[in-house]
Amino acid sequence: MQKSLTKAKVLDDLTARRRQRAAERAAYRALVCAILDEPERPRRDRLGPLLACRRWRQPPQQSGARAVPPPRYSSDAASTRGGVTRANGVVYVVAKAPRRGVTKTRLCPPLTPDQAAQLARAFLLDTLTTITLARLNLRIVCRGTLEQQTLRRLVGPRVPVSIQSNQGLGDALEGAFREGLADGFDAVAVLGGDSPTLPPLVLSEAFAALTDCNDVVLGPADDGGYYLLAARAVHPALFREMTWSTGGVAGETLRRCRTLGLRTHVLPPWYDVDDAASLAGLRTDLRRLPLSTAPQTRAVLEALDDGTLPLGDAA
Repeated sequence: MQKSLTKAKVLDDLTARRRQRAAERAAYRALVCAILDEPERPRRDRLGPLLACRRWRQPPQQSGARAVPPPRYSSDAASTRGGVTRANGVVYVVAKAPRRGVTKTRLCPPLTPDQAAQLARAFLLDTLTTITLARLNLRIVCRGTLEQQTLRRLVGPRVPVSIQSNQGLGDALEGAFREGLADGFDAVAVLGGDSPTLPPLVLSEAFAALTDCNDVVLGPADDGGYYLLAARAVHPALFREMTWSTGGVAGETLRRCRTLGLRTHVLPPWYDVDDAASLAGLRTDLRRLPLSTAPQTRAVLEALDDGTLPLGDAA
């Protein structure tokens, strides 16, 4: 009886948290639309680039081995595909080395620290695959030498892994833009590694928007931050004296863009997977997305469900 009451209380608490998050997301979308003077889009639009296209429709469910071999990545993306010239752009993934008790701690519970680290590893690998499928150049930026070594073992020698010059997220983002533009790229994007289901078409849209007279492209996250920021020049004011990890980062960034007179393109909202509610949302999305979407993440979640996830260092 006591166990039943405890379980019911946990479910009630989770439901309340989901409703609170939904209300916060709705309020945030309304804020972004008010800033841009645009109508709100329904939540389904986040899956639109996938579900609206015939080739992305859900294939029949198949049984088979869940082991997914690590994909191969390259920092040298082809500049053309099907005769269409692509922007000379590079995507920097701001990453942490997946380590037990350090990464994705907000997912504990419901996950153990080891499970959270394994899931963080899968998120990062799927993010790198997304960039590769978008035919864009790929780089990683991290905080220190130990993380650099761990990430290099994880992704292989063909992906550059650099260390940010100063501490703090703002310094990492600004440094990525400075490095990429100094190396001759026409446009640079910074991308988080917590959105494994983000479609490659969203990245393509970002760089296409920069070639269409826009100065900045921003991808707002449901939690009030942003999952992507892209630009053709360094804009230090977008990173300095910013209060990070709050629900007002994207809105403040858009306001600063307006103050600076920067033409801004806003991508469809997406979500970071960083707590139990967003993890539940990820599971729901994966059930209706193609099996080719986020294969590493899908494999880890399936192994979690049947208790076959191996223990050990994530990296």
